[in-house]
Amino acid sequence: MAAMASRRRGPLGSVLWNMLVQAVWPLFILAVVAGAGWGGQKLWRVWTDPTYWPVGEVIINGAGNYVDEASVRLALEPEMEKGFLGMDLYAARESLMTNAWIAQAVLAREWPNRVRVDIVEQVPLALWQGDQVMNIQGEVFRPVLDSIPDGLPVLA
Repeated sequence: MAAMASRRRGPLGSVLWNMLVQAVWPLFILAVVAGAGWGGQKLWRVWTDPTYWPVGEVIINGAGNYVDEASVRLALEPEMEKGFLGMDLYAARESLMTNAWIAQAVLAREWPNRVRVDIVEQVPLALWQGDQVMNIQGEVFRPVLDSIPDGLPVLA
């Protein structure tokens, strides 16, 4: 009877069989983890490829008085070239904020390939010391001189 039981366990015997399973199991887990990492990296490269998933549409809200849509699109262009998922929204926002007339900018991705840009423009209150503008919150900013509207009260 004992001889029959040892035959059922395999030709290596139960001790050797258990050792083999214990040695192979960690290698199997390592192979699965490495494969998932490799596959995830390949998938991310495809998704961030600008030719695979480009930005299809940019919706700009809030521009009009002092900020035109063409300047917004020009500021966003370097990041838009990276594609929908590759676009760094923080870097695009920082690029927009270099325009002194933009008080606030919020960017968001909208599925499947749209980027929404919400802009809050500065509202000028007065000309400050000849080359700066004070907004309605009392903050001073320095826009391009040609863009300052005429007729603002002058403060010094």
